[in-house]
Amino acid sequence: NSWGTEFAENGFYWITYKALKEKISQGWPYAYVLLPKTPEPYTPKLLAVWHFSDPKARDASINITFGSEDSDMYRTPYLRGGTLRFPYFMALDISEFYDSWKASGYSSRFYLKIGHGETQSEVSSFRVEYYPYGYKLLWQESDESPDVPTFTPAVVRSSLITPQDKSPYLYIKLSEDILHRYVNSNKTEIIVGNAGNFTDAFILNAEISNSWQVNLSKTKVILSPNETCKVDLIVDPPPTADLGNTSLLTISAISQNYSSVSFSLSFPVIYTSPPIYAENNSILQQCAIEYGWLGNGSKKNPYIVDGLYIYRENIPGIYLHSTDLYIHIKNSTINSTVFGIALLGASNTHFTNITITHSLGCGINGLGSKHIIIEYSKVFNNRGTITWLNSNNNIFKNNSFHSNYHGIYFILASNNTLVGNEIYDINKEFNLLLSNRNRFYSNTFRDCGIKLEGDFETYTTQEIPSNNTVNGKPLYYYKNIDMSGLSVPKNAGEIIVANVTNLYMRDLEIYNTTRGILIAFSSNITIEHTTVYNTVEAISTAYTSDMTIRKNRIYNNTEMGIYLDWYSTNNRIEDNVVYGNGAYGIFVWWYSHNIRIENNTVYNNGDAGVSLWYINYSFISKNKIWNNTYYGLFLTWYSCHNQIENNTVYENGVPFMGAGIYLYESSYNIIKNNQIYHNSQNGIEITYSSDNLIEHNNLYNNSVYGLFIENSSRMSIENNSLYYNDWGISIYFSFQSKVLYNEIYENQIGGMDIYSMWTPSRNITIMGNEIYNNSLWGSSISYVENILFINNTIYGHIPEMESVITSALRFVDARNSTIEENTLYSNRIGILLERSRGNLLYKNKISNSEYYGIRVED
Repeated sequence: NSWGTEFAENGFYWITYKALKEKISQGWPYAYVLLPKTPEPYTPKLLAVWHFSDPKARDASINITFGSEDSDMYRTPYLRGGTLRFPYFMALDISEFYDSWKASGYSSRFYLKIGHGETQSEVSSFRVEYYPYGYKLLWQESDESPDVPTFTPAVVRSSLITPQDKSPYLYIKLSEDILHRYVNSNKTEIIVGNAGNFTDAFILNAEISNSWQVNLSKTKVILSPNETCKVDLIVDPPPTADLGNTSLLTISAISQNYSSVSFSLSFPVIYTSPPIYAENNSILQQCAIEYGWLGNGSKKNPYIVDGLYIYRENIPGIYLHSTDLYIHIKNSTINSTVFGIALLGASNTHFTNITITHSLGCGINGLGSKHIIIEYSKVFNNRGTITWLNSNNNIFKNNSFHSNYHGIYFILASNNTLVGNEIYDINKEFNLLLSNRNRFYSNTFRDCGIKLEGDFETYTTQEIPSNNTVNGKPLYYYKNIDMSGLSVPKNAGEIIVANVTNLYMRDLEIYNTTRGILIAFSSNITIEHTTVYNTVEAISTAYTSDMTIRKNRIYNNTEMGIYLDWYSTNNRIEDNVVYGNGAYGIFVWWYSHNIRIENNTVYNNGDAGVSLWYINYSFISKNKIWNNTYYGLFLTWYSCHNQIENNTVYENGVPFMGAGIYLYESSYNIIKNNQIYHNSQNGIEITYSSDNLIEHNNLYNNSVYGLFIENSSRMSIENNSLYYNDWGISIYFSFQSKVLYNEIYENQIGGMDIYSMWTPSRNITIMGNEIYNNSLWGSSISYVENILFINNTIYGHIPEMESVITSALRFVDARNSTIEENTLYSNRIGILLERSRGNLLYKNKISNSEYYGIRVED
């Protein structure tokens, strides 16, 4: 289990007892398996806790064992999440080991065992925590493991831990180890307990620093064994204290009978405001009365809330739900809450000079809210900046949004005004999705810009004059215009083009923004001799046709270099240099047909060099594509009727994954006259893709297969040269395919491998091929039916090791096939048939075989 405070990678994939109880009430079936079967309320007694300083994919196994690393006493958490990361902190309930731990005289260790995964995580801490009186006070913990830090896979020992005899104990509910002193409340309960075996009297004492005052409602308590009582703790800051001031508080309990037996707690105290949490107007009015706000909530006399300091709360600092009273909150700080401000169906709220920092979620969240004003405020060092969903007619004015892990998202949010804001260091995220008629004036963007995404109105109804700047240069937004004879000024910091015709862009340099150039619902656009780098997407288009992207330099962008999206047809991408992008160099997506991609140099991209998804009737020619992480050229999602020719594709892929050209679920394509070599796995890989033509290609020095075809039928493989691979051609499970007139030679294992496992491959024609000097096999064909193997020439398959039995042609589990008029010479065995029936061998010329001309084995 994890007591994390965030969702996904940092928390709630790991299940807490509270969550399980909730799921049981909802009828969630797995909860009955996972819930501890001890009487309620359950709390753990022993916990194993560990930290990852560098967590990676959670595909590694985890075990906690007791006594030895190979003990049959172990606990294995149920993990899900695939390639998502482990959280930084994890805890596992190991209370079941308590009796065995006690029986060992506390002399046995616990072991954390983390197995192999695709990536290595660094374990920075491993301890065992002891809770003899329930999970409310950390009674004792082991010293740090002697084996950390270490990288997985690893076995990490706990340090030895021996329970200590502590008779009195104290418990106080803290938030992040901080006791808050609210402006309207200074009383807190502490619990004093007797953990001893005899009735005892305990003397209580409290001390506090920085001229604060502290009092206890009781200074002496008499308690029987396991008895507890409550004592009021009253803390007052000095009259001169400001909100946010701190002090150090120490509380101690000392046994009157055994003065050496004592217990103490020390923790900071901070002078704060309570959060504002109102789920309707009535509760908001109650808050106004309780906290003494000025005003009455009307438009002419709004509530005035001034000078709040809200700190370390497990709820939003300010939460307004379904409120429409007028309220002005100003000169306040919200620090380390779940969200800074959360507005759900709220309206008529005015925020001025608010500082929001260190929120676990977004600094500002709005859902279905309107007539909100946020001005002269700072939002920084939060998990997210703003999420604004279905919230219209609001104003953001003269704010500073910066240094947040995630950026700003407006979703279905229209008629909002943003003026004079400073926005930077938000992970290049300022996204408007399906959001219309928003107004941007005099905003300053650094290292980010505006990303529009959605329908025609999203792209064409914004108001974004050039007094908005990106990295000190104007943001140019052109919409609904014919720009014949006009061009974009060379000082552009970002360009957005929507419903524009006949626009020419040249000699621009755009960098450090979200999308360098965005073009939507436009035509006859030309971009040339332009450099775009350090953006998320350098050049991005949607619903755009008859465009030319030529002779540009596109590099070091977080995701895509050139991205053609959604029905961008009849476009040309030519003579560009595209490299170092985080995902794809050139990415063409979803019904963007009739694309010509020619004479580009595409290399060092994080996924594929060129990728086409659901793209038809396009032409990819004369490109140099090399050293991309997985694939040089990738076609998927039914990309059909495309022609790939005269490209040079090499050194793509990582060990055990990758290909020069990869087709997945893409049929009726032509791949011809390409040079494909030195790719880490396969030269060409084709999976679930039928009716493709592969001809006149040179495929050599690829790590495994020159050409690998899987679950694909009616393939035509003609006049290719395949050499210096492990295998020249491999075909797994295919019908009605043709392998014609190829030259296959000097591959490290064999020339051609055609096979199947569950259902035989059928009706394949193999004709006119020259197969020679491969290290082991000429052709190996297994589990097939109705194969026509005719007029092939196979020779030179005599390995240096005499004990290796190889052949020019090997048929295994073959049925009803014809082997006719082939020439086979200088092989160890000419034709080897194993477990094969009903085959015709006719007019073959077999000579100079070292062992047999034809050998038949049952």
